[in-house]
Amino acid sequence: FDLVEQVSDESIDIYLFPETPWPMRLNPEFRNLDTTSPSMPDRLRLRILESQYYFDWFHRLAREREATVVVGAIFQQETPLDLFAEITHLATYFATTHGERLAAQVGMEPSDYEFDPNGIRAAFGVDETVETMTYRDLQARREIIRNRLRARHASSA
Repeated sequence: FDLVEQVSDESIDIYLFPETPWPMRLNPEFRNLDTTSPSMPDRLRLRILESQYYFDWFHRLAREREATVVVGAIFQQETPLDLFAEITHLATYFATTHGERLAAQVGMEPSDYEFDPNGIRAAFGVDETVETMTYRDLQARREIIRNRLRARHASSA
């Protein structure tokens, strides 16, 4: 956090905190639990207060610097989020909002960029027949791949 506080460049549009082990949970169901209950274990109370602190810090950063803050945390919602739709939305946003600048920085023409949804599907290990994927679907897919790798390793041993 100290490094982010030191950065005063007004031109930063997005702060990206990749999937690292943050000591917090950002989902509101956890973050908004009542910590005044005497029956709540101290350890849980501390985790909730910690999560509230970090959420407030990220929220303040976004508001004060008028920037997008992306934290590597995925939470589950009542209606599962379609990861393909979100990735498409983000790719479109970045292409339209920052495309020319990003293209210039990597030495390509903006018109050369073409979003490839099948490339995203391939990265998730599925083909073009899969139209949507939730985080739960992704977890299940990862488990299938882990099981296949374990079976392959066991058969070669």
